[in-house]
Amino acid sequence: SPTTGLPTLPSSREDEAEPETRDETRLLVESARLLPGGVKWQLVLRKGLSSADGKHQFAHEEKFNLGMRKPMNVTGAHAENRLNFGRSIHVNFSRALPRDAKDSELGKWLTVEEKIDGKFSPTKVEHSITVAWRSVAIKGEFELGQTYRVRVKPGLPSKLGLKLAKEWSDMVKFRPLPSRVFLPNTVTSQ
Repeated sequence: SPTTGLPTLPSSREDEAEPETRDETRLLVESARLLPGGVKWQLVLRKGLSSADGKHQFAHEEKFNLGMRKPMNVTGAHAENRLNFGRSIHVNFSRALPRDAKDSELGKWLTVEEKIDGKFSPTKVEHSITVAWRSVAIKGEFELGQTYRVRVKPGLPSKLGLKLAKEWSDMVKFRPLPSRVFLPNTVTSQ
């Protein structure tokens, strides 16, 4: 700085505009929208593409394989019956989910059904849904021995915006806790 004679460090304040520099030796390519998963992507630079100053052109076509984004998938579901925690259904995904998703929003895509008179219909069990990175926990007073079907509808968004492409469903069943004996804590006894 002029007053101290020390070099000035770059500012990290967001409200200050950075001077725009232009590097004429590079080509920056950005997608207009999020590239969907499950497709092999390739960048093609056509023959005749001109340089920034217009003096040069590509002599031949160039292709760069960018790879494939893995699509958003459901990787599985299981029922969990834990002492002092109650019963919950855990649904796991291949991508992280938005942490700020609300019960009502997730309820549009997640459905828990129970078998009544030979067919599945939405359960009457009150439940809540919470997000934990790549999974959701559906907690409620589910019945032991009852088979529940969990359905995830297409369109559920990931944290990055990728969406579940197709519907998924699986069956889960809550089992009773195994018999056990609980002893008092003996860490401090001699």
